Amino acid sequence: MNFNLFHYTLSYVLVGSILTVLSVFIFAKGKDNALFKTFALYNLAIAWWCIFSVPAILSYNLNIAAYWCRTFIVGAIFIPTLFLHFAYLLLGYLKRKKYIRILQFSYALSCFFLLANFTPLFIHSAEVKQTLRAYTVPGPLFHVHVFQFFITMFYGEVLFLRKYLYEKKKVEGRKYLYFFVTAFIATLGGGANYFPVYKLEYPIINPFGTYLIILYALTVTYIIFKYKFLNVAILIKRTIVFAGLFVASYLVMASIAYLGTTLFENFNHNRWITMVASVMIIVLMLRPLEHFLKNVTDKFLFQKKYDYKKLLRTFSDKVITVLNLEELVNLTVSNLVEIMKLENASILLRDEEMGEYHVVASSGLDEFTYYLEEQDHIIASMQSNEEYILLNGPNENQSYSDNI
Repeated sequence: MNFNLFHYTLSYVLVGSILTVLSVFIFAKGKDNALFKTFALYNLAIAWWCIFSVPAILSYNLNIAAYWCRTFIVGAIFIPTLFLHFAYLLLGYLKRKKYIRILQFSYALSCFFLLANFTPLFIHSAEVKQTLRAYTVPGPLFHVHVFQFFITMFYGEVLFLRKYLYEKKKVEGRKYLYFFVTAFIATLGGGANYFPVYKLEYPIINPFGTYLIILYALTVTYIIFKYKFLNVAILIKRTIVFAGLFVASYLVMASIAYLGTTLFENFNHNRWITMVASVMIIVLMLRPLEHFLKNVTDKFLFQKKYDYKKLLRTFSDKVITVLNLEELVNLTVSNLVEIMKLENASILLRDEEMGEYHVVASSGLDEFTYYLEEQDHIIASMQSNEEYILLNGPNENQSYSDNI
């Protein structure tokens, strides 16, 4: 196997495997949601194209290779249409007839290419292409498909770019930029796989272009975590906790079994003693370990995600029944920190005599004493706007008091 053929094969296997897992994961989470299903099918189409490209490029029999070429191209036929469908759903464009008609035309064209795929008009045969043992010999309709692929992909990416430029001042506007950049790079890298069809190979981009799709997959995963896109946080959290408990339980049993075998083998050959000891340790450590894993995942993955219903319920059940002011502010801070996963929090109340706002309850700031004056920027802003101030957002560069 030559160098280029090896990397073609490796990149196809990696991309196909990663996107298959991502597709199943997303589909399982939102099989009743149109956006979820479309996004999962789009990734699955890319995975299909990659996975079934492997037997095509490795085949020595050109007839068998032609069969696999007709198989893997099914994924490529639907990639642009599914990407466009996903973009329209995410951007909310399917409420307008113009975009519905464009999408219907794209689906009709993809279905037409699917039917044509069974004829020589789309794929004529397979032959040796550069460093590949076999690859597609195009029919006349194949060229129309290639044109539709790039035009549709670039059109969808421009929609994401336009949406970002419109909402770039908003925090969540960045996700549209990420989609544009990664989809554009993936289109160039993945689209380079059409070059061998026309007996073209360019250094670096062939065969390494397909690896760029992995960048797309990693970026999508980042968007899922960063912007809670597709709302899979709870599923991910439970998966991490379960995996941690399983690994820890296995290690305990394996360690005790090993120690029991090596240290006490000469004294007692009864393996039930080792088993009972393992079970007892696992029972004792299971609950603390579960809490530890939940805290770790909350801190590093979902620090800013919380259940606002739980927060309101806590205040309605506990806080409003407290009459003592000192107890009330301390209870408020402790509940905010626990439910919202905050590293620190504090409550400041106005001192009528001094005309200043002083800390009356805090968590994580015990050794840091500060106050706000009546003329402070934060106080003045809240009094004039009558709304909260968000520092980690579009106004994060605004100048406020140095006491914060």
